[in-house]
Formats: sequence, C-alpha cells, structure tokens
Amino acid sequence: MFVRKLIITTIVLGIMLPVFFVNAGTILSSYKYAWSNNSGYINFENVVVDKDILSGYAWSANHGWIKFNPTQGGVFNDGEGNLSGFAWGEQLGWIDFNGVKINTNGKFTGNATGTLAGIVNFDCPNYCDVRTDWAQATTTPIVTPVTPDTQSNNRSSSSGSRLNLPQSIPLIVESKNAPLIVLPQQSGILIKDAVAGAISIEVPANNFIDQTTIVVNEIKLSSINDYLVISKTKLVNEYFYDISAFDYSGNMIHSFSKPIKISLPISDKQIKENNSQLYWLNEVNWKWVLIPDAVFAKNQVTFNVNHLTRFAIFSFDKNSSIKEITGENQIQNQSIPLPLEKKTKIITTKDDSIELMKVKENGIGTLLTFIGIMFILIVIISLLKTGRRNM
Repeated sequence: MFVRKLIITTIVLGIMLPVFFVNAGTILSSYKYAWSNNSGYINFENVVVDKDILSGYAWSANHGWIKFNPTQGGVFNDGEGNLSGFAWGEQLGWIDFNGVKINTNGKFTGNATGTLAGIVNFDCPNYCDVRTDWAQATTTPIVTPVTPDTQSNNRSSSSGSRLNLPQSIPLIVESKNAPLIVLPQQSGILIKDAVAGAISIEVPANNFIDQTTIVVNEIKLSSINDYLVISKTKLVNEYFYDISAFDYSGNMIHSFSKPIKISLPISDKQIKENNSQLYWLNEVNWKWVLIPDAVFAKNQVTFNVNHLTRFAIFSFDKNSSIKEITGENQIQNQSIPLPLEKKTKIITTKDDSIELMKVKENGIGTLLTFIGIMFILIVIISLLKTGRRNM
C-alpha cells in the first residue's frame, strides 16, 4: 500500500513540477551562434534564459566574455520573449538587446547593437541561429502603467525602444557619437568622430514609415576581414564603414524613398594622389560596386545613396586599370566563414590557426612516436627469439 502511494505521489509531482517552478531554459547545443560585424561569431551556449532575466555568458573568440547579468545592467525578458536591457562585454562594453526577441519556437531574432560590438545579427543567412528550450508564459504578464511623471522624454536606444517625444516635435534631430533616432516627419543629422576624421549622415524627412534608428560602425581591417579588400588595392584609412538602419521592431531597413547624404573621411594628401574610389558592398553576391559620382574634396568623400550597407574607400596602383580592379576577382571568399570548434572557442584569428596547426603537428608526432615504439618492441622480440634458438 505504501509503495502504491509513493508511486502515485511521484507521478503527481512530476506532472505539477512545470507549474510549481520557474520555467528557465538553456541554449540548444546545435543552435548557439550569432554574427557580429565587428567581432565575428559569438557563442551563446553558456547563456541561461529565464522568464524575467537572462544570465550567464556568451563567448567571442576575438573579444572575450559577454556577461548577461552585470551589476549595473542586465538583459531582461518580459515573459513573452521580448528582450530589453544591456549585456556587458569585457572588451566590447555595453551591448543593447532591445532589438532582440525570442519567438514561440525558442529562436532568437533581430539584432543587438553596441558601439564596439557593432551589430550582433541573429538572422544572417549562413550560420546565425541561436535557440533555447525556454518556453513563453501561457498567460500575459501584468504590465504596470507608466505615467508621464515616471517616464523619460529622452529615452533612446539603438532599436526596439520607441522615442517618447514632447507635444512639440522638433523638425530636425541631431546626434553626435550616438545612434540617430528619427520619426517619419523628422530629418536628422548624425556626426561620428571616427579614427581618420568625422563621418556625417544627413537623413531627409518623410523617408520612413515609422521611428527609425541609424547606426554607424567602423570596422578595422584585420585577418578576419582582409579577404574583403579588392585585389591590387589598399583599404584607405584601414577601416570599413558599416551604416545600418533599423525600424522600431529592430528589423533592418535596406532601402529608402529618398537618398541619404553620407560623408566619409579621407586625407587631402590621398585625394591629391587621385587614385582612390568609393564602393558599396552588395551582400547578395559579395561584390563591391563602384559609386561613380562620389565627390572627393576637403578631407572627405561625399555621396548620396538610397540604401545602406558596408562602404569602403580603396586606393589602386596607377598602373592598374579600373576595369581590372573591378573585375571578377574581387572577393575570394564570398560568404561568411563557418565557425570551427576548438574547445569552446571559435577559430577566427591567426594565433588560433597557428595553435590548431600545432595540435595537428602534435598529433602526427604522437603517431610517429607510437610507430617507433612498436618497431623497437618488434626488434627486441625478434632478438629474444633468435637468442633462444642459439641457446
């Protein structure tokens, strides 16, 4: 009788456990990578998803650990998968997760953004797929109403937070060294102090259908992205310029009804050499496209575009023709490289590649040592047999 009661109690508790306890989840081992345009792949396998907060760490092979519940920040979950707040990277600073959502299938979607991290993309076409076994709450959480007294009129973020404006909306919005947030009826100017000089972006009014955020990131030339440099050219300033736009929901905006004016820095000396040209990256076929009407003058190159992507200034050898430079042999690797596992890290740097080669060499050395030992044992056994026969 006691055994029967024990079995029944165990079954009931097993059924009721999901009700009694908080529904926390982990990242699925087969779906754990997002892509940062500044840091490469980021591994989320050590992140824990709870109904109200995320905790644990993500790992960037190039920039170290990213903590999701730092003391003065944190990434929060509203119970329906809508994330908000900031994670902290030991080399990347604050990363804003307001533009990220966990859908009903447990898949992370949207983009997180940071000044140093750039755009952390959960939806890129090749290998960006982070999923959790956390499940959304079955009931809608209670939201405390926000009154005008407790609500900031100047709240802004890179994406996902609607701009709360006073009754009188300014017609022109200016932003310096921060994302530019504009409403459809507003025009905007973004100024960013870059390494080689100032970057400026002028956005005309009535160019969007909703609140839009413009983000600028400098991508330094490195062993990770040097394959993007056009053959027989040099990357001016040694920086690529990623310029992106996001709507209120964090979705990337690719094209606009009116041209956007952009100015990128270039020295007068480089302009006088008259061997530089401006390009935009076609991310469909990974080809650089020349912007022929770009104007080089007064320490900058100015141009108008109706779409945003990665831009770069290349200088070419005067002995090379433009046709030769813009031919088929532009980018050898025309897709984002897949991550390779090395313990819990991702091999993306030269040092890791060298270390991997050493591992391979050590493996070969171990095999040769084993063969040598076996050969010596065979020789010794043969000598012993010969000795016995002679006796």
